[in-house]
Amino acid sequence: MTKPSYPDVRRKDRQISEHEAWEVLKNGQYGVLSTVGEDGLPYGVPLSYVVRDGKLYFHCAVEGRKLRNIKANSQITFTVVAEHRPVLQKGHFSATFKSAMVLGNAVLLTDPAARRKAFFDLIEGLVPEHLDKAAAYIEQLENITAAVEIIPELVTGKARPDQFD
Repeated sequence: MTKPSYPDVRRKDRQISEHEAWEVLKNGQYGVLSTVGEDGLPYGVPLSYVVRDGKLYFHCAVEGRKLRNIKANSQITFTVVAEHRPVLQKGHFSATFKSAMVLGNAVLLTDPAARRKAFFDLIEGLVPEHLDKAAAYIEQLENITAAVEIIPELVTGKARPDQFD
């Protein structure tokens, strides 16, 4: 299968490697999931996530627009911005930043073991100091929370360092 591609990045000097983009994703805690529904309308929603074994995971309610859109069209983008800082340098307003974007497919996890693992990974990644409470919490989530896996097809990123040109 050929990897999908976006049009060329205009500022190639700001493009970061796929490895660096994965680091942005691994170190992030929230991003924006973008979907398109059956009605053709785009929908972007911020959410917490975790990266495990080359995939991204998040949880959500068992019903709602996000899941309806994913069921209608599994293709998504997920964007994370890290290290953003507005600056004024050499008379110009701008910002330093690192960002990563995933183009991929979102899959609702239906296997109970896969769902529990995703919930555990989320707890471990987002609140590791509460792992002792994970099993009881996951049991409460079983019937009221969905787990979704994002399978990346393309991971890209950009950065603007402190030095301006």
